[in-house]
Amino acid sequence: MLRDHGARVHCFTDLPAQTLDVPEARDWLLDRVVTPAILGPAFMDPVRELFAELDGETLAGHLIGGLLMSDLPLAAPHSLVWSGLDADDFALTPLPNHLFPRGNSCWMYDRLSVKPAVPWWSAPAGEASPSPPTATAEH
Repeated sequence: MLRDHGARVHCFTDLPAQTLDVPEARDWLLDRVVTPAILGPAFMDPVRELFAELDGETLAGHLIGGLLMSDLPLAAPHSLVWSGLDADDFALTPLPNHLFPRGNSCWMYDRLSVKPAVPWWSAPAGEASPSPPTATAEH
């Protein structure tokens, strides 16, 4: 819809997906995300092997939106992390403000309205505060 009004629209997953299709970039990122500190030592290798098989778009989706335990087609490794999580828990948590984005936007007649759902200064604990949003554009 925005493109129909002449706006340039960037899909948030396109650039990460293209980047993760480059083997060196994928290795660099996975070396920093799939670690014993994040996943535990026994859980790290099966997740790394799974991620190595995914295409860039699917991997970007998991790294941005998080990875549920139920999304993992793995036999339960002997892992303290694995045994402490339920099927609907995140093995990898989503990026802040991407699971439930708080900035709402809509077209109202011939105007675009971008408003925050909550005050920008009161981000919930654990979330990064977005920049102070409020923008309107006439078209």
